[in-house]
Amino acid sequence: MGRVKWRHIEEKDSNDLVEVLLVREYTHDGLRAYALGGRGDDDGIDVAVRVEATNQLVHTLQLKYFPGGFSGGYRDRRTQIKHSLGQQVHRIPHWTGLRRSAGKDA
Repeated sequence: MGRVKWRHIEEKDSNDLVEVLLVREYTHDGLRAYALGGRGDDDGIDVAVRVEATNQLVHTLQLKYFPGGFSGGYRDRRTQIKHSLGQQVHRIPHWTGLRRSAGKDA
């Protein structure tokens, strides 16, 4: 498989790809991860990880797409991330925010 040209991939395609990878990574040892698919009632959660036996939510992952980064005219994006964390921190033990910004292809 060739490299992903992250600088050239659109937000939806990027999110779809990352969600697939996260579901694969976090589904193991009695845990099941699933992508919520951007439904309106997801509280900003993109991938949820639950204990299979009890359906207990133990980890959420939220994807952020910021191709312009966080500096200059984009400083308000930091506030957006803090707000997202504030909404999740009281609900679940683990919250992970993932961001993509312009940069070199890996």
